[in-house]
Order: sequence, then C-alpha cells, then structure tokens
Amino acid sequence: MANSLFVVFNNSLERCMDAGGFLAAFYRSFLAQDPEIAAKFGNTDFQKQVDVLKNSLIMILMMRTHGDVPEYAGMLETVAERHNRQNLDISPHLYVVWFETLLSTVEAFDPQYDDEVREAWKDVLRHGIKFMVERY
Repeated sequence: MANSLFVVFNNSLERCMDAGGFLAAFYRSFLAQDPEIAAKFGNTDFQKQVDVLKNSLIMILMMRTHGDVPEYAGMLETVAERHNRQNLDISPHLYVVWFETLLSTVEAFDPQYDDEVREAWKDVLRHGIKFMVERY
C-alpha cells in the first residue's frame, strides 16, 4: 500500500471519529440492511462492539501497511475466529453488506470524502475482508 493511501485512510478515519457518532451510525445503518444481520447482533453490547470495530479498523490498516505482523494478525485472528462458521457464523456474503455500509457511512461523516478517500478505504477494507473470509 502506498504511504499516501495509508495517510489518506488514517486521516479520513480520524475525521469520521472526530465527527462523533460515526460507528454508532454505521451500526444503525448496517442492522437496517437485512433482518439476518439484525438477528446476528441480537445480544450484542454495542458499546463494546463499537470499540472492537474501531480497534479492528486500526489493526487492518496496520496489517495492510506493515504486513502480517504477529501482534496485529493475532488480534484480528481472535476477531476472525469469533466470526467463523463454528462461532457467530458470519457468512462471507454479509461482509459485502458490511463493506458497502461502512463506505456509505464514511461518505456521510468525512467532509473531505472524495475518490481518493474512497479508494483508500476500499484498499484497506478489502484486505481485512479477505482475512476474515479466508478464516470463515
């Protein structure tokens, strides 16, 4: 990943987080996409879930820019294991919805959203989704 995309993604994430309510808005939108998704989150502590997602985005970014460093990969392995077919059973098709919903939420929260920002998010998220799907 080009260093400039790292900076673009990171700056966009910071703007979204600084706007307040970014991840909560993402989850509201995500849950509204499909009853299957809402059912998967029926017993979720969303305060904890928001923290997990924030940390996961940072770990995906770190893995994308620095490779599969054991520290980062280990944290995402834990998330991937929790989401695999033996546990929460989050099937690969739901990651497409997750991806599209997150991009839409970034567009709504990042006042500097443009094609470069979109491409940076797509690049980073594709890496994370691939990681999760391979461990399903």
